[in-house]
Amino acid sequence: MKFQITTPDSVKIERISAPYLRINKSGLITFTSGLSKAMNLSVGDNVIFVWEEEEQHYYIGKAPSGQKGFVLVNDKSKKNKNYLKFNSSGLVNLLKERLDLPLAKDKLASVKYDVDLDNPIEHFGTSLYKIF
Repeated sequence: MKFQITTPDSVKIERISAPYLRINKSGLITFTSGLSKAMNLSVGDNVIFVWEEEEQHYYIGKAPSGQKGFVLVNDKSKKNKNYLKFNSSGLVNLLKERLDLPLAKDKLASVKYDVDLDNPIEHFGTSLYKIF
C-alpha cells in the first residue's frame, strides 16, 4: 500500500480573485489580485494606459523601466487587502470621454471592466492588455 497524508498545509488554497479593473467616478482605479498577479504587478510598480487610435481601445501594461506611469499602492482596507490601486480623476475623465464608459451614479460605486490577458500585444517594450 502507498499512503499520502493530507494536512491543512497540503490543501491550502491561495485566494486569487478574477482578473479585472474597477473604476469609479472619483478617479480610483483598482486592480484585483487576479489581475495584479497575471500582469506581475506589485506595490510601487508603474502602469501605463495606451490609447490605440485605429481600434479606439485602451490597453494597460506595466511601465518599462525608466518610463513614468501611475504608481500602484496597496489597498489597505480589510475587504480588498490584496488589491492594488491608484487615483487619477484625469485618467477616468479621459476614459469616459474617449470610450463613453458607463460609470455608476454614486461617486464611490465602481464599475468592473475586463482585461484581455490571453492576447497581449508587445509595444513600448512591454506587454499591453486590452481593456473592454
